[in-house]
Amino acid sequence: MKKYILTGMAACALLAACTKDRDFPQKPVVNDIEEGDILINEYAVNGPTLVNEFGNSDDWVELYNTTADTVFLNQSRFYISDDETDPYKYTLDKDTFISPNGFLLVFADGLDTTATQIHTNFSLSAAGEYISIFALNSQNQAVAVDNRTYGPQPSGQSEGRTPNGGNNWTLYSNPTPGASNQ
Repeated sequence: MKKYILTGMAACALLAACTKDRDFPQKPVVNDIEEGDILINEYAVNGPTLVNEFGNSDDWVELYNTTADTVFLNQSRFYISDDETDPYKYTLDKDTFISPNGFLLVFADGLDTTATQIHTNFSLSAAGEYISIFALNSQNQAVAVDNRTYGPQPSGQSEGRTPNGGNNWTLYSNPTPGASNQ
């Protein structure tokens, strides 16, 4: 049996050859995420609209990437909160990303796990509440990149932007978690 020792450039060439056919997104260098880059695009907080991997129908928030770059959330740079005074309430640090013009579904159900889906450590109120996405800027300060204050929500419906990433909010009787708002 022959033993091979790979060093420096040879190891890099072998790694590149092994992964060249895989569809891994490239990590762009992002110093600051600006307001409007990642948006709260749709959410549901009252009644059955989507069942998670635990068999529960819980509150959820859909995030939308408006940029032309893949945004990686696994760098402990992104947070979601229902408290304006606590931007670091839940760290979006699951090893995941949002593709350009893509969606990410986050269950706001108080389970605080990333089993196979992301579950925050807080739930949302059907009576109305505040939701915000925060990102660390280049000075490591949490800055709100999007937020939404909503009132009482009808059961079994969602509220979302029309069109995706747009300024108008619409109630949807047929929620579209993880997909374009219809």
